[in-house]
Amino acid sequence: MFFSDVKIPDSYYLVDTPRDFSWLKQLLLSQDEFAFDIEANSPTTKSKKLQAQWGAEALPKVCGISFSWNRKVVEHPWSPGYAAYIPLSRTDDTDYWGSRQDKIWEGLSDILTSSIPKTAFNNKYDVSTLFKILGIRTQECVYDPMLMKALLDEEKLVSFFSLKSNYSDAGDITKLGCSDAYLDIDGSAFKRDLDETLKYYDPKYKRYSKVPLKVIYPYGCADSDLALSLKMVFKHMLEEEGMWWLFEQLIMPLSHVIMRGELHGAPLDLFRAAEVRDCQKATMEDSEWWFKELSGLEVNIGSDKQLGDALFNQMGLRGTRTDKGNWKTDVDTLRGLDHPVVAPLVRFAKAKAIHNNYAVASLSRVKEVSHGGATGWVHADFQIYSKTGRLRCFDPNLATLPRTENGGDIVKSMWACPDGYRFIFKDFSQVEMRVASHLSQEPVWLDAFNQGKDMHAATAHKVFGLDCAIEDVKKFYPEKRSAAKAVNFGIIYGESVWGLAENLKISVEEAQQIIDDYFASAQVLKQYIDNVHSKVEWEGQVVNIFGRVRHLPDATVPLLSPLKWPENTPKCYRRGPTIKWLGVDLDDMYDLSGDQMKDQIRIHEGGAFSYCLNCKYVKSCVVNREVKYVKSKVNGAKRQAVNAPIQSTAVDMCSFCMIWSAHEFDRQGLDATPILHLHDEIGVYCKDEHVESAERIMEYYMTEYLRQFTNFSVPLLTDTEIVQRWSDKGKH
Repeated sequence: MFFSDVKIPDSYYLVDTPRDFSWLKQLLLSQDEFAFDIEANSPTTKSKKLQAQWGAEALPKVCGISFSWNRKVVEHPWSPGYAAYIPLSRTDDTDYWGSRQDKIWEGLSDILTSSIPKTAFNNKYDVSTLFKILGIRTQECVYDPMLMKALLDEEKLVSFFSLKSNYSDAGDITKLGCSDAYLDIDGSAFKRDLDETLKYYDPKYKRYSKVPLKVIYPYGCADSDLALSLKMVFKHMLEEEGMWWLFEQLIMPLSHVIMRGELHGAPLDLFRAAEVRDCQKATMEDSEWWFKELSGLEVNIGSDKQLGDALFNQMGLRGTRTDKGNWKTDVDTLRGLDHPVVAPLVRFAKAKAIHNNYAVASLSRVKEVSHGGATGWVHADFQIYSKTGRLRCFDPNLATLPRTENGGDIVKSMWACPDGYRFIFKDFSQVEMRVASHLSQEPVWLDAFNQGKDMHAATAHKVFGLDCAIEDVKKFYPEKRSAAKAVNFGIIYGESVWGLAENLKISVEEAQQIIDDYFASAQVLKQYIDNVHSKVEWEGQVVNIFGRVRHLPDATVPLLSPLKWPENTPKCYRRGPTIKWLGVDLDDMYDLSGDQMKDQIRIHEGGAFSYCLNCKYVKSCVVNREVKYVKSKVNGAKRQAVNAPIQSTAVDMCSFCMIWSAHEFDRQGLDATPILHLHDEIGVYCKDEHVESAERIMEYYMTEYLRQFTNFSVPLLTDTEIVQRWSDKGKH
């Protein structure tokens, strides 16, 4: 039984006749703006991964498209506006409009290529899918409520980035969506009906094309209606936060440039990728054989559970467990073991990562093959929403490759341009240090960059009062330069004194002394950091030079007072219950006695904490652990407050340059396409005869133009590599 408690609004229309379509087309082309949303067989990343299993009968298909218009206000509680749904396929996957289907596509193209401003939630998916499947080049899609939301609530404190909520079988919200959180409405009512329908009509593949019109059409209408409503709400919020300029000038243009790069694809050397796959597979098999020889155990070392049991239960090696009680078997843990089996296990882990995450993953995602079967085109998915603006890459992850010692060069060797084309890789030189110099205005840093000196040598020279020229610091005092370098990067990466001590292999006391000496000679930088800490403690957020906000509410939490341990009492360092586990409010924990806390443990059937029931000092233990936890959260947020504006400014600078360069490539008619955004580096696929012009354009925007645009305090420099194969970088 569907639609048991859902009423379809009278303003939601099903456009299923040529006359209705003509009416809708004329109506939309007369609007000042409208929203649209497609319904397709592969609406999510998860289902994209299942397409390989679907077969030809389940190829991606645009099942329908909805439009919403004439939204003037957003009321609370929310009320539906005008929306219409156009079906494009029937439940047997045939064209809905039969011989008229081409005419409908032409009409949709007229609507979507018009100059009218358009809104689409997760626009990159809808626009790219329309192009790939229907060949429609959507124009003026200038609003994306999902990306607006990501700017406003990057920490997902209010809701997730999804349009609607997810529900459990019991009807409880498991993932709060934007509509429910911001529109004061159960925006997921139609979604629940759709989910039930999919389970009934297509339980295996869950294809939208199999959903009856009476279910899919109100669902589609709600999608575009909610998107247009959220656009209005988020636009007002962005203006109040001072981020509307950033959204218009950076976020949406970047989304369009990234989408073009995705559609273009990255060139994979199919023969080399297959060679890497087979070689790593052989290494895995050889490593597994050696483990069995050295240990005498028949174990699947690709299983973390079996490997942990073999190493720490059967072989008796000393190990550590995760919070869930499982044995840790990561590479760092393995390298800390003293046994001959370590070498084959590390080799196996390295080969497995390359084989599974890159070679097999890349080959399985080849969509087109060119140049005599030598080049396969892989269309990775870049997400431009994150806490600091850094792009994340999936299917496969080309933005975060392994280090060289972990096989990074092997992975890069799989990516190569065909003859006649080259990669242009251009990245900023020490960009985050330069940003930190600009933000703090620390004279030592500014002077080093403006004079073209070795930044870390100049810092060491000043901080430690070295008796040589800056140019000779690296030669005569390498350990002092290393210490200054560690502190420099520790500041911008938010590293603690314990992290610095571990990095330099010294005691915490020695690390603290280095920091004290450092700041004694860098008073402006120290004052800047203190000001950032004070500001975030008061406001709970920091802002980069472009207005991007990073919310850090943990910094505003008041520190708690510890309880004094009874005299001559050993402290218990075993993992005990937390205040949250006990179900006690933070404000009430001081009022509870130790016996009351034990009662809470019994109520929760805390067998894992049975030893606490015989402890006289359980209150001190629980409270002081919570005090320590809160302090760590506050200090962590304060360190992030220093790093976030630096990192996000650097990323946004790179993003602006990518946008400007792409537009200039188009203006000059160059065969050059940005296909990779690697934090502070841009990767461009370019025709040989256009390489010189494209590189010159990138250099101009990344140095001279960007410095003028930001009024930057220090020069901006770049490093450039022009190669045919990615792994050739750094070899010229």
